[in-house]
Amino acid sequence: MGGVLAHGADHMWSMATPVFNRLDRYLLAAALRPLAATLTIVLLALLMERLLRLFRLVASGGGPLDLVAWMALNLVPHYLGLAVPAALFFTIHAVVSRLDADSELDALRGVGISLKRASRAFLLLALGLGVATLTVVGWLQPLGRYQYRALAHAVSQQVWDGVLPTGALVQAGDGLLISAEMVEAGGSRLEGVFVRQSRADGTVAITTARFGRMVMAADRIHMRIQLEDGEQLRRAADGGVQVLRFTAFADVVAVRVVPIPFRARGVEESELTLPELVSQQGAIPPHRLKAELHARLVRAASLPFLPMLAVGLGVTAKRTPRGLGLMAGGLLLFLYHHALLTGESLAESGRAEFMTALWGPFLLFAAINLWLYLGLDRGPVTILAWGRR
Repeated sequence: MGGVLAHGADHMWSMATPVFNRLDRYLLAAALRPLAATLTIVLLALLMERLLRLFRLVASGGGPLDLVAWMALNLVPHYLGLAVPAALFFTIHAVVSRLDADSELDALRGVGISLKRASRAFLLLALGLGVATLTVVGWLQPLGRYQYRALAHAVSQQVWDGVLPTGALVQAGDGLLISAEMVEAGGSRLEGVFVRQSRADGTVAITTARFGRMVMAADRIHMRIQLEDGEQLRRAADGGVQVLRFTAFADVVAVRVVPIPFRARGVEESELTLPELVSQQGAIPPHRLKAELHARLVRAASLPFLPMLAVGLGVTAKRTPRGLGLMAGGLLLFLYHHALLTGESLAESGRAEFMTALWGPFLLFAAINLWLYLGLDRGPVTILAWGRR
């Protein structure tokens, strides 16, 4: 009889209250602040290791350090796709565990509000995050990935700007060092020139000349360095030495002063937005496009099921260690994440259909979460109810 009354009270509560009432606002407020804090911490933790590598990359390439901030900014959408599910689960689990420990859930049951009804605010929050995640992985993530790769290419393609200050030793790239005692007219006249070039085959050429000049090549990409009245000492990798003397102007080396442009976006499927994945007709095999498309859809569709898992594992028997549910949920998310990675890899290589490799793990994950959610009002989860024995 008590169960019938509780069910009737819950039904009357649902009929008498608006779609979004004070209880929902209270639960959302209890979740939003810790969610923002957890998301920030997880995001920073994921970015920290990459930031150290970015500093080394930019420093070795001679680029400005503020480039690190732009590269890290373009990585944020990628790491958001990893941070949001983890932050959402741990936040809702912590909120539900606190409500259970403070007997607030017992009070809600006492006035006829079921746990399924109480968790509606979390489901709406997850649904909103699912839509936001679809935007992130569908548009922001591929565009950010391409911009990051373009910036990394720019760092690796740092080239000499063609400016040679008087008396300075300039590193012009490709193992080339240039210096002149006097530079006039922007490099059209040089005096006391020194050039040292190290090649990949181990050959080192050192050239000195009384006069020289820098001339833009016909391709408008390279700068030609021409010298007059000098000599060149060339040492081969085997130790052999050659000496060349010249009096007339001779081309010593051509230095690239215009960086190699980065390729166009869309060569890889990970750089395509969702509409582009659907309509792409090109060199990328169709099975790779489908694997990328459905992998993103599966990850976005998984978000609304996470509150079911968090609430189901957050409500435990009174004498059950509360960390057990957190460990079980974390393990399940870890296994699910790697199952999706494996399925995506199999689908990309054509060894498995995307429906089996990607949507199969999703259906299993959704079924587990639905089982936990539908059994909320029957008591704590069976596998976590050891403390009642």
